[in-house]
Amino acid sequence: MSKLLKNTIIALSTLSSIFIVSFFWKSIELPFSNTDEVVGLLSIKKYNPLNDTIKYIIFISIPLLTYILLNYYFFEKKFINLKEILREKNQLSDDFKIKENKFIFLFLF
Repeated sequence: MSKLLKNTIIALSTLSSIFIVSFFWKSIELPFSNTDEVVGLLSIKKYNPLNDTIKYIIFISIPLLTYILLNYYFFEKKFINLKEILREKNQLSDDFKIKENKFIFLFLF
């Protein structure tokens, strides 16, 4: 299987997982409970504030996991390694240590 076909499968699968999560967006909902009987806009509308957090986690994690797992499956059964990428581009010497340059990576992050 060619690399272009593998990349196309990964991209289409990731996009389809985004569309699937978007399709089920309205049905991702936790039941409302107001045990403290707090009065406010969310309690009047009977909306659980954790719904937004759950929706965000699902919307980010499912496409990300789809991409990571398919990338792991199709490409040599190994994850992306920053040291190997930089070494392939001849921008990194063999004695490079990430721990010694952690401030640069922290700044970039």
